[in-house]
Amino acid sequence: MIKKNSKRKKGALSYRAITIHMYSFGMILMNKKKFESLPDDTQQILLDASKKAGTYQLELSKS
Repeated sequence: MIKKNSKRKKGALSYRAITIHMYSFGMILMNKKKFESLPDDTQQILLDASKKAGTYQLELSKS
């Protein structure tokens, strides 16, 4: 549904789309010192898994 904004302020959009959906995202965070203290193979596993999770989340958001 597209509605015309009735209380338009300078620089605001004239129209808005009401799509009744939401984009959800998450972050994977870790202390840099702790991450760098892990063995190289463990660091790589974490990096690969986080990239895979990001790709999966993006695919979910497209469906």
